[in-house]
Amino acid sequence: MTVEKYDPENPKIVKLTDAAIGHFNNVAKGKYVKFGIMGGGCAGFQYHWELYDEPQDHMEKDEQTDYGEFILSVDSYSIMYLIGTTVDYTTDITGSKIDIQNPQAQAGCGCGESVNFNV
Repeated sequence: MTVEKYDPENPKIVKLTDAAIGHFNNVAKGKYVKFGIMGGGCAGFQYHWELYDEPQDHMEKDEQTDYGEFILSVDSYSIMYLIGTTVDYTTDITGSKIDIQNPQAQAGCGCGESVNFNV
């Protein structure tokens, strides 16, 4: 398993904004943050997040980036659906949320939790 250091000049499959990096620094310090997609939701797929204290066997082929305080592990089976994705952390009058902008997504649903791909 290879873990690369974060380089803002060389974005990976998934780009985290400064706000998202700050959020994960606070909530996932010293952890592995696994990001991927799974079947489900009203549009067919949903984004999936998991936190681990140490690497798991199923993370062996994931793309992993060390952000200093946490390691982002992009699920190897989800990579084709996540190429070019930007993850942001936003706060507005309704609260705070992780905001995912994915150019591969073809449609979503009104709940904002579900997405569809035309792959």
